[in-house]
Amino acid sequence: PRRFRDLPGSLRFLFAAIIAPPLVAASLAAIVMILVGNPAWQTDARQWFAANVLGLCILLPVGLSASWRRIAKLRLRERAGEAAIVFLALALVSLYAIRWAPHPIPFIILPVALAATVRFRLPGAGTAMLVIVVVVLTSSLNARTPDEFALSIELMQMFLAVTSLICTRTAMVLNE
Repeated sequence: PRRFRDLPGSLRFLFAAIIAPPLVAASLAAIVMILVGNPAWQTDARQWFAANVLGLCILLPVGLSASWRRIAKLRLRERAGEAAIVFLALALVSLYAIRWAPHPIPFIILPVALAATVRFRLPGAGTAMLVIVVVVLTSSLNARTPDEFALSIELMQMFLAVTSLICTRTAMVLNE
């Protein structure tokens, strides 16, 4: 669409679709937490906001690609083998980068996620984000303490938000 062709249009869309709704929800949640006397309302509201933004970043490509015409155009049935290989590679690279490497190196996931996006456009970007989320969440369950768990989730939320926005924007540009 035209609204994504320039930076101001993309930023307006980003704010209206991804930032504003979670901001309103987190603000309402903060008000409720203050009214019930939750002393950690600031931390909880910040995490609520981050989780909502992440959810929208992950689901945005899926929602934008939800049209039978767009999906039919990709000929996914004929390319099922290719899709299986691309997303299996993404899962393996994600597992290595987050769980098996001596130190977490999530940045190596981005090129594979971009490859899935280039090959399968918005459905590829959405599926890539879902694959990465599953790996991240299962890997975060190995945290030894609650603080380590919270930190790993926050770092991965930021990584997933950036990756999702890069892949979504790439897919939108490719679709034009």
